[in-house]
Amino acid sequence: PQALGNFGHGEKKTTFVADYIEGSKKLVHGWDDAYSTVGVTTRGGLTKIPQNPLTGKEMFYYYKLMGPPQFKGVINLEKGAGENIDAVATHAQIPPRRIKIAVMDRKCNIDIIQEARARGAEVELINSGDLIWGLRAMQSPVDKPILMRGRGGAPEGAIAAIAGRALGAVAQLQMIEDERNEEGVKHNSPIWNAEDYVTGAPEHCFVVLAAVTNSTHYDLPAVKVDQQDPKLYIVNGMVIDQKGYNKFVPMSLPNLLAA
Repeated sequence: PQALGNFGHGEKKTTFVADYIEGSKKLVHGWDDAYSTVGVTTRGGLTKIPQNPLTGKEMFYYYKLMGPPQFKGVINLEKGAGENIDAVATHAQIPPRRIKIAVMDRKCNIDIIQEARARGAEVELINSGDLIWGLRAMQSPVDKPILMRGRGGAPEGAIAAIAGRALGAVAQLQMIEDERNEEGVKHNSPIWNAEDYVTGAPEHCFVVLAAVTNSTHYDLPAVKVDQQDPKLYIVNGMVIDQKGYNKFVPMSLPNLLAA
């Protein structure tokens, strides 16, 4: 959900979008890499997730393309997956096998998967939650880049766009007019770059990521009850902003179940 409010102890008003559990399937099964995330920018600095014209409800899916800053202007959602792989290989002077395409393992993304494999790129199939792979793509090295591509959740896309705005990375979104799970459907909505979708200044944009279960992506331990005070949880995570990806000192937060 998106909301307005006061963040911290100051007077500045913010707009934020939260994904309470990124990777809910992983959390349910006790698997690694479930997170709680929030993206924050200035009030009015984030495009509101639009309503689906067919249902009148908030859109749930976007098409997405995430990648490192060095590929801005090189890759684009207007291009097919194969074209983007060719463009990256040429720009970075690397063979396609060094490029990883991270994509949700869904029928609607099958054309991306097939094109990537046909080009010889490595394919990472995401079973639950694409936000973390989008964040990893923005941080990936030019000589072994990750591109996160395909259809995924809209709130996660909004958070990724906030990170992309802060980092100056590739973060493109396109609204899906027809949300039925169909493959090969082309959409005519405008493509937002991070600076279009997030109008807040880069220095006013940041994403907070907290590990719920153990994080293999960022080597963060799972949230746990404080042994010294069972009314507190110990939470580990990181902040992504203009300074990059920075782990924060473990925080103690109230354990509401023990209150």
